[in-house]
Amino acid sequence: MKKQIERILFIVAFLVCVLSLFIESNILNAILIISSIAYLFLGWYLLNPNDGKKFDFVFFIIGYSYATLFVTAFLNIVEWPLLKEFQISAICFLILSGILLISIERIRIKGIIENLTKTILLLAWVIIDILK
Repeated sequence: MKKQIERILFIVAFLVCVLSLFIESNILNAILIISSIAYLFLGWYLLNPNDGKKFDFVFFIIGYSYATLFVTAFLNIVEWPLLKEFQISAICFLILSGILLISIERIRIKGIIENLTKTILLLAWVIIDILK
């Protein structure tokens, strides 16, 4: 159940990020902020492939990196002056998340293809946003 909730949350937030490249809207802002808050507070729980409720710092970092990207998309819509700094930090956090997903053996054993794909998609979005 939690994996379905996380997938829906990610798909909606990612689609809003893509739409934010073309459309400026208060509804998109609200969705991005809600998605960011959800990943900040529930990222470690939603992204953890275990059904256990044990806190795992790696999944907290991954959730934090997703939240950083969604805040970056929000700042892109409202044209905030610190946008470039958030874009750079989002890239750094997403690269760190990818490295953690690939390098930590206990995570590789549990299957990380979906989380790694999400991280790569978000990294591609922020790079496209910078280049546009």
